[in-house]
Amino acid sequence: MSVNKKVEILYLQQGPGFGGAVVSLCELLDALDRKKFHPIVLVSHKDVTTREWLIKSGVFYYYAQEYKRPLWVKKTLERLNNVRGFKKMFLICVLFIEFFLRIPFFLKVLKIAVENKIDLIHLNNGIQIEGIIAAKLLRIPCISHNRDAMEKSLFSKWFVRYGGIRCFVAISEFVRRSLLKSGVPSTRTRLVYNGVDVEKCREKSESNINIINKYSYGKYNIGLFGCLVDWKGHKVFIKAIDILIRKEGMKECKFFIVGDTPNKNSHLKKELISLVDKLNLSDYVIFTGYQSNVYPLMKKMDIVVHASVRPEPFGRVIIEAMALGKPVIATDMGGPKEIIQNGINGILISPNDPFNLAEVIVELLKNKEKMNYISENAVKTVEKKFTLEKHVREIEKIYEALIK
Repeated sequence: MSVNKKVEILYLQQGPGFGGAVVSLCELLDALDRKKFHPIVLVSHKDVTTREWLIKSGVFYYYAQEYKRPLWVKKTLERLNNVRGFKKMFLICVLFIEFFLRIPFFLKVLKIAVENKIDLIHLNNGIQIEGIIAAKLLRIPCISHNRDAMEKSLFSKWFVRYGGIRCFVAISEFVRRSLLKSGVPSTRTRLVYNGVDVEKCREKSESNINIINKYSYGKYNIGLFGCLVDWKGHKVFIKAIDILIRKEGMKECKFFIVGDTPNKNSHLKKELISLVDKLNLSDYVIFTGYQSNVYPLMKKMDIVVHASVRPEPFGRVIIEAMALGKPVIATDMGGPKEIIQNGINGILISPNDPFNLAEVIVELLKNKEKMNYISENAVKTVEKKFTLEKHVREIEKIYEALIK
């Protein structure tokens, strides 16, 4: 490769649909040094929101449908957890069949890589078989960007050992430890925290005021921002709201659930609305659905809650809220533990505990001085440790090292 030639990078974005991984990828592409690197994206989900984000980031992208494991296979594997031998046999049969079902998507990856003379493949969602094999055949470096903990399995062990992934990027120390447990050598791991463009967050929070005017607000406003998926803790949040209204008498508050289901077939939104109705909380809880720009709403909040019931790999919403000077209450596990110093730049609570969440909300709202102290430190933390510029420069260093 000549000195002046741009590095051609193929990004594979596979997964269920729009979410934090897509946002993080697009922000990386936005800030990437285009004088050195030329990005191309292959996306496997066709949702409108992902397409809009890719267009905004100014990259050329392809779409190709990939094989997705049917729900009945996943449920069968779960049911066989206690029947080890049979589960192993069933899994081997499934993997054998899936190998052939994955071929069309693999051929698309290979075709794009060859036609565009790709120098490096960047897997945006952990281990993605088609990209790994394509990189191996073309003898080019492959990066796995791990945005969730890696589960220890025969599948992951095989690809760690023989897949040829040159670098595993972990978005938190929690994720990095899961890689090490799965057999990834520490020399092939890199910890690169997600980042946000602080100035852009502030600019966006001042724009599109029509979003704000759509809703009514209380004396205090508390919000939970994120995709509607089971483990994000929306039910815990709603139960905490019930405690705040019934036991604490905080009827001057409004509670916002901002986000939608990544999979339109999900019944979670209906379940959450049903729970709100059952608890007679409709006057206090507002479902906003998906918002292309969440920052104006985030700015209106007095407190932002992050209530995940399993370890969050990182917690992008946390640093976005902190960048706007919002006190964040998050569960004390996974990535949030690496972002938040309890009582200094945020509050950590026990997971799946609506009573603890309600208690901390009351304490914060009654202590304005503590809220201001946390807000000031939250902004300083993001500006020092979690900027988009810092994130992108770290990724670019990895690219340069692998290409050299």
